[in-house]
Amino acid sequence: MARTTHRLSFLCGRLVEGSWFHLAGFAVIVVNAVALGLETYDPVVVAAGGWLRAVEHACVAAFAVELLIRFGASPRGFLRDGWNVFDLANLLVGLVLTALQEAHEDERAAVKRPARPGEPSVHEQLAALRTIIGDLERRLPVVPAQPLIRGGGGEGDRDQGRSADDRSAGRGQLADRDGAGVVP
Repeated sequence: MARTTHRLSFLCGRLVEGSWFHLAGFAVIVVNAVALGLETYDPVVVAAGGWLRAVEHACVAAFAVELLIRFGASPRGFLRDGWNVFDLANLLVGLVLTALQEAHEDERAAVKRPARPGEPSVHEQLAALRTIIGDLERRLPVVPAQPLIRGGGGEGDRDQGRSADDRSAGRGQLADRDGAGVVP
C-alpha cells in the first residue's frame, strides 16, 4: 500500500511539474470566465443556457480534478500553499453556488408545474387569487374607520353596576384628544 501511495504521489508530482498542466489550468479559468460572463446576457442565456451550464459544470469538474492532482502530489504540504487554499475555497464556493442555483431552478419549476394532472399549478392559482382580490378591491365600497366608543349593553365587568345614563355621560371622556375614540 505504501508503494502504491508513493507511486501515485510521484505520478501526480510529475503532472503538476509539467508546463502544460499550468496552461491547461489557465485555459479552464479563461473558458469558465467567458461562460460566466455570457450568463449575464439574457438573450445568450435563452439561446444557449443549457450549453453554458454544461460548460460551467465541466469547468468545475476540471478544477476539482486539478486540485485532486495537486493534493496527490503533495498531501502534507497541500494546505501550506496559499494558492491551493485559494483554489480550494473557490471550488467549494462554486460547488455551493451551483447546488443552490440548481435547487432554486427546481423549486421554480415545481411552482409552475401542477401537483396533479389536470389541476392548476401554484403559479396559476396565485395569479387567479390576485385577480379575485383585485376585483374585490374595486367592487367593495370604501368604509371609513369609525371611532371605537364603548357603550350600550354587554360591556363586560367594567360597566356592570353603572346605569345607562352614567355610561353615556362618560362617553366624551373615552375619546383621546384627537377624538379617535381610544378606550382606556
